[in-house]
Amino acid sequence: MKIDNDERRAKMILRIKGILLSLALVSLFLCGCGGHPTLEGIFLYCGKIGDQQGIMLSSTDGKSQKVILPDRDARSPFLSPDGKTLYYVTKSGQYTEIASYSLTTGDVRFETSIQPQLEVEDRSQAARHEASQEKLKEAGVWRTKEYQLKKFTLQQPTVSVDGTHLAFVVTSSPKGGFAPPTYHGRIYVKRIGGGLSGPFGNACSRAIVVSDRLLTPAYHAILEFDLDSNPTAGADNASYRTLHEDKAAQGEMISLALSPDGGRLAWVQDSNIFTMDVSGQNLVHVASPKNFRLGGMGMVPMFLDWSPDGNHLAVIVRTGMDASKAGVFIYRSDGKPVYKNAVHYQVEGIDALVDQICWVKDLG
Repeated sequence: MKIDNDERRAKMILRIKGILLSLALVSLFLCGCGGHPTLEGIFLYCGKIGDQQGIMLSSTDGKSQKVILPDRDARSPFLSPDGKTLYYVTKSGQYTEIASYSLTTGDVRFETSIQPQLEVEDRSQAARHEASQEKLKEAGVWRTKEYQLKKFTLQQPTVSVDGTHLAFVVTSSPKGGFAPPTYHGRIYVKRIGGGLSGPFGNACSRAIVVSDRLLTPAYHAILEFDLDSNPTAGADNASYRTLHEDKAAQGEMISLALSPDGGRLAWVQDSNIFTMDVSGQNLVHVASPKNFRLGGMGMVPMFLDWSPDGNHLAVIVRTGMDASKAGVFIYRSDGKPVYKNAVHYQVEGIDALVDQICWVKDLG
């Protein structure tokens, strides 16, 4: 009887060892030699290596990096769905505009010329303000503060899944310059090779076009605009519906991103990461503030994008707007644990004003 028990115990121990060995091999296969999962694709963001500054390409483990488009004024890179054109913000004379860079021919061209139009509208508003102040003065009422002409900055371009529309944010202030993601701007949409629509909504974070709809974060909500009902520029009272809202949240929704198949959304709010169907259903809480620590320091998630297969999210985190320390965290998009914990590493060369990360399969 004792012999039978010993044999059963020995077999059980061997079975457990076999299971543990299998798990170890699976873990080794998933994590690779460097301790990170082997994930396909590359990252695009703005940064610098040595004296070179511009749009950078990085392997998903952060070990291989190079500047692919030298341009000290480049911001907000976004690759077209067909992988052939890189859209980004840069300077055109005294203005910022959206440019496109062909990865097949190397040609660069400007896709927008909206800034002169915005300046004309701003001067008209200044004239109306001055006229109203003169009437107040004649009535013996104290004048209010003089109107300051604005400087406009374009940010956060995105291209629709079908490649037909370009959406971007316009921020304005007396000093100009790139604004943080919580600073509110106006959303414009341009049909590539066609006309301009907008402004829509009031947000600084990137908006996305899905079919004939524009989805944009606005404070604690995601709004859905009908592009077909607002075909011309100046449609400031565009109709919309609320796709999702979290009234209990303290922070604003930023960095809205669309999955490669066009079926799900991801965003940052209150240092949390969420995903949801584009229909507004199936909300998933992917990560919370306690997940974002790097080198013993609490980090703030700022910008994110989906992996080419839609199974993961890459999240740019940093110590704050000064970006004295920054890194990339990778999470499962379904909220399940990523190989025990989030994959994370510090990324060298991230620009202090990095305002977008793109995770793409390849270039060209």
